Amino acid sequence: MPNQEDFEYLDALILSKASPMEAYRKFEVLATKRIEQLRQATKSIQDARIQRDNDGIRKSLKEFDDYLEKYIPVLMAQAKIFWDSENYTAVENLFRQSQ
Repeated sequence: MPNQEDFEYLDALILSKASPMEAYRKFEVLATKRIEQLRQATKSIQDARIQRDNDGIRKSLKEFDDYLEKYIPVLMAQAKIFWDSENYTAVENLFRQSQ
């Protein structure tokens, strides 16, 4: 079942044709949430490794993968907005920032 963030993503995706910069702003909010989730999952992985908790590591890695799976479409949608406006430098910068 779709959650609120899924609806926000779809809303921004639909808006991207009519108002690309407003859509980019919405994607930026989503990306910020996703990045924070990825950071928290990374910390959980590190904590589980320190504690030598194999089940915790597996659970945290699964969480990380799930968050990454949700982050990449947001990043690609942001890049597409710049790509469609032929602002290739901004696309490159966006990808460099995401590393």
